[in-house]
Parts: sequence; C-alpha cells; structure tokens
Amino acid sequence: FQGSPGLTIAGIISDFNGTSHNVLTASSSGGGSKSLTLTGANTYSGGTVVTTGTAAIASITFNSDGTTAGAGAPLGRVPDSTQADSLANGNVLANNITLRGGNASLITSGGFTLNANRGIALGTAGTTTGGAIIVNSGTGTAPLTYNGVISDEITGQAGRLTLNSITGGQAGTIILGNANSSYSGGTTVTSGNVLLAASDGATTGPLGAVPGSALLGAGNITANQNNGVSALGGNSGSGAITLSANRGITILTGVTFTLKSGSTAGDSFTYNGAINT
Repeated sequence: FQGSPGLTIAGIISDFNGTSHNVLTASSSGGGSKSLTLTGANTYSGGTVVTTGTAAIASITFNSDGTTAGAGAPLGRVPDSTQADSLANGNVLANNITLRGGNASLITSGGFTLNANRGIALGTAGTTTGGAIIVNSGTGTAPLTYNGVISDEITGQAGRLTLNSITGGQAGTIILGNANSSYSGGTTVTSGNVLLAASDGATTGPLGAVPGSALLGAGNITANQNNGVSALGGNSGSGAITLSANRGITILTGVTFTLKSGSTAGDSFTYNGAINT
C-alpha cells in the first residue's frame, strides 16, 4: 500500500490462496508521508514490511495483537514460535516485522502486548537503516510491552531503533523484555518512558547489541526529546536490572532525561557507564 496518505482497513487481509505466504508492505514511495491503519484479525502469514527511503514517514498503526500462535491480528498471523512458522516448513524466520529506513514506523494505539513470537528486524532503505516504534495510547495509561527479539535485518547493516511514547500528550511507556536483541546501530529515545524487564548480557540486551568496549564519546543510547520528559530504567516487578557500562548515554542539549528503577520492593537499576551531553 503506497498510494494513499491515510488508509484504514477494517476487513480481513488473508493469503491469496490459503497456502501462499503473502507479505504486507507499506511504503512511502511516490512522495509524501503515507499511513496505513489496520484493525482486523488478519491472517496473512508472510510478515509485514514498512519501508521509506526518504524524509517522508511510512507507518502502520494498529491497536492489538494475538496472544496465541496462529491467531489472526492486525499485523497478520502470529508465528508459531520465535524461530520459525510451521506453515512455511520452518523457512519463515521470526523477524515477522521489518522496518526499513529511519522513518519507517510502527504506531500503536492503546496499550497491549506485541506477541514475542513476531520478531522485529531493522533494515535499510535509501541512506538510512533502522526504524521507529511509536506508542500513542490516547488518554489511556497502559504501556506497549514487547518481549521478543529486535535484530538487524542483514548482518553488517547497523539498524538504529527510535522509541517514542506519548499518552494523552504526556509521557507514555514502552516495556522491552528480551535480553537477546542484537540490533547494532544504537537506540534513540525521543520521549516517554523506556522500561527494561531484562538486564544486558555480555553481547546483547533489550536495547540491542552491547558495544565491545566502553563508548566515551557519542553513546549507544541517545536522549533526543521531542515532547515531554524522557526516562530509561527498570520495569516495576523486574527486580535488579543492569544496563551495560559499555553503552554510553548521550543527552542532547535541552533534553530532560531520567534514569530510574522500578517501584516495587527489590527493584533496582544499575548503570556505571559514561553520560555525555
């Protein structure tokens, strides 16, 4: 879908003949920003791609996801596992969602859990590599939770992830809980709360690949405030969360940025790395 600046599809999108594995692609080709809103229990099984190689934004907005493998959902059939989908004889990897280009965006309306089986890949379009997850919960307070893996689409292409969460004009919340995410281009937090439900390991963490040595200049995490305050920390109830000291955090001029722990007994958040402005 690339022709309409704003298109909503409430009906069911399915594979062509019930056995093929069709991919849904939203693109900003042809100029201008393009948005697609999906609300149906769609069953197409080849995955979802959002791509833009320009300054224009290409986005898909959705408001829910399936809770069980094989369920229909706005972004299509939920894969059978985090490794492969049995419908494709094990050939469809769990990178079920691909964002290509820095302005390729997933926009969620309302708070819910994005199924961990999907997997998100950050790819290249034009001159940029990566994509954005934007939470717009309206007047609600529920977060977007994602416990799946986020990776580069192709090894050697350093995908950068932008996280933006606004709820009723105030800071919203994105919760990331998979310690095996490996995208390698770093993370930009533009607004809202980014909460971690898992700690960094030696090489990977919820915010992607851990740098092999300490970054003392431009950090692996950048706070670039667009609207409201930004915060990074541990999710309540997740216990002791550690962010690798190798990452480095860069706070741009004029940005309000907070590091914080969860709010329940036993929660803590530890970061011993550099903070640059």
